Amino acid sequence: MSEELLNDQDVEGELKVEAEELEQDVDEELELHADEKAGADDEYEEISSDEVDRVVDSLEDLIAGVESENIKTHLEDALNAVYYLVYDEEEDDEDEVTAEAA
Repeated sequence: MSEELLNDQDVEGELKVEAEELEQDVDEELELHADEKAGADDEYEEISSDEVDRVVDSLEDLIAGVESENIKTHLEDALNAVYYLVYDEEEDDEDEVTAEAA
C-alpha cells in the first residue's frame, strides 16, 4: 500500500514538472507571437491611388450588373473600404462641397 502511495506521489511530481514545462513553452510561444505581431504592425504596404481607382471602377461596374440588394450592399462596403485605403473622408467631403458650389 505504501508502495502505491509512493508511485502516486512520483507520478504526481512528474505531472507537475511536465505541466510547468508546458506552461513555460506556452509562455515562450506567446511571447514569440507577440513579438512577431508587433513587428508586423510596423510594416505597411504602399498602395497607389491609381490601383485604388481601378479597383473602385471595377467594383462600380460589377455593382451595376448585380440585381441582389444584399450583394450590392456587400460590394459597396468593399468599394468604400478600398476607397478609404488612400482617400480620406475629409477629402471626400471637400469634393462634395466643391461639386455643389459649381
